[in-house]
Amino acid sequence: MNLPLETVYVELKFDPTNPSITAMKMLEIAEQFRRKLYSLSFFNKHERQQLNRAILEKNAFSAQMYCRDFMIDQWLHVLLNNKNIFTANDANAVKTKVNRLKQSILEQSNFKEARPYQIQQAYNEFKHFIVLGHPGSGKTTLSKWLIINMAKQCLGEKNMLFDHIYSKKEKLPILIPIWKYVDKVKENDGENKFTLLQFIYENPTFDSTFFNDEERIELSFSIKELLIEGNVLVIFEGLDEVPVHIDRSDLIKEINALLEREIDYDVIHDKLTYSVYEQKEIHNTRDPTIGNRFIITSRIEGNYFEDINFFIPRLTIEDMSNDALKLFCNSYMKCINDISLKAGRIVKESNNDQLYNEIIKNKDIFHLAINPQLASVIAAVYNQCEGQLPEKRIDLYETAIEKMIER
Repeated sequence: MNLPLETVYVELKFDPTNPSITAMKMLEIAEQFRRKLYSLSFFNKHERQQLNRAILEKNAFSAQMYCRDFMIDQWLHVLLNNKNIFTANDANAVKTKVNRLKQSILEQSNFKEARPYQIQQAYNEFKHFIVLGHPGSGKTTLSKWLIINMAKQCLGEKNMLFDHIYSKKEKLPILIPIWKYVDKVKENDGENKFTLLQFIYENPTFDSTFFNDEERIELSFSIKELLIEGNVLVIFEGLDEVPVHIDRSDLIKEINALLEREIDYDVIHDKLTYSVYEQKEIHNTRDPTIGNRFIITSRIEGNYFEDINFFIPRLTIEDMSNDALKLFCNSYMKCINDISLKAGRIVKESNNDQLYNEIIKNKDIFHLAINPQLASVIAAVYNQCEGQLPEKRIDLYETAIEKMIER
C-alpha cells in the first residue's frame, strides 16, 4: 500500500557544526558587520576622519579589506595605537563601538544549536542544498515530494510547497537519478564527452512512450531555454549510488560547475556553456528563488558529498520522533480504511491509534520504527496480519519477506 506523499513525515535538521555551515555563517556575520560599519550613523564625522587618516598612514587602504580588517582585534589595535591621531578616549570610544557591534551580531547569529527545518522552510531559505540521510530515511520520498509539488505549482494547482498558487517562484522540476547519468557516460566512452548539463536537457526519461520524436525535440529545446533563463529545479538523487569503481572526481566537478556558474548559450557552436563568472559563495545570493536551483541527495555513510562546494548547506533527515511516528501510523490507518470503503470491503471498527499502540508496546519493534522505511514495513505487516505484530524482530523480518514474495 502506498500512502500519499503529503502524509509521510520528513523533517530536515540543519547542522550548524558542519564546517561549511560555520564558514557560511561567518561570511554572513562579516556582511552584516560591513553594512553597519559603512552606515553613516555608526561612526561620527570626527571618528571617520581619524580612522581614514590612520589607515592611509599605514598605506593599508582597500575598499574590500576595510571592514573585514576591522573584525580583527589586532589590526584595530594597531590603528588606534597611533598617538598622533587618537587620544586615549578617542581610541577607547572607537574600540567600544566596534566590539559592541561584533558582540551584538554574534549573539543574533547564534549557531550553537541545531535548527530543525521543514522542507518548505529549507527550500525557501537555501538556493541549493544537499539532503543527507541513512538508508530508508526518506531521501527518495522527499525528492518525489518536491518534484510533485513544484509540478503542481507550475500547473497552477494547490500544493504544499508554496502558500499560494500565484507565486512567481515556480521552476520546471526535473528528477535525475545520478546512476543514470553515470551509465550514459559509460555508453559514450570513447566518443565526445557527455556532460551533466547536456544530460539535463537530453534526459533519457524523454525517451518514454509519453513523447514522440517531435515532442522530445521540442521539450529538449524548451528546457535549454529555461536553463538559460534560470527557471529549472533539478534534483540529483543518490550521489552514493555511483559504483565504487567509478572515478567520482569528474562528476563532482560537473556538479560544482552547475552550482557555481550561470548557464549561457554559445551561438557559434549552438550549445549551452557555463558562464565565465564563478560564484563560490553561493549562499550569499540575495534571493534564493533567482536562477536555476540544484538539490543533491546522498547517504551520510561514505562522505560522497565531501568535495561538493564547501558553502552548500548540508541538511540531515532526522529519525522519526514519537509525534511523527504517531502521525504516520494514524495516516496509514485512515488511508487503509478509506481504500477499503471505496472498494466496498467491510471495515472493522478500529482506533486510529491502534497501530501506534501496537508498535510502542514492543521495544524491539519500536526502535526500528524511527526509520521511515522500516515504519512502512511494520505498518504493512500489521495490515496484512489482520492487526497483529510479531513479538520478535526476526519474526517481523520473516513475515515481511513472506508477504513480499506472495505479492
